[in-house]
Amino acid sequence: MRDKAALGRQLKELRATVQRSVDKQRAAEAQLAAAVADAGAARAELEGVRRRAAEEMVHTGQAARRFFDAAPA
Repeated sequence: MRDKAALGRQLKELRATVQRSVDKQRAAEAQLAAAVADAGAARAELEGVRRRAAEEMVHTGQAARRFFDAAPA
């Protein structure tokens, strides 16, 4: 039968191992959250670019319509 000191050391080692595992899991979750946030920001940025391009196309179409309407017949 093991003595109390040996069992205490083993328990302490197990707790440390579990804590390291928990810390690694939390770090991985934080990295994942940061990656998701970055992807969301990139998606929002791309949506802004698309929206500005669509507005520019509308303005270009309006200018072309005014140009062709102003042409002599």
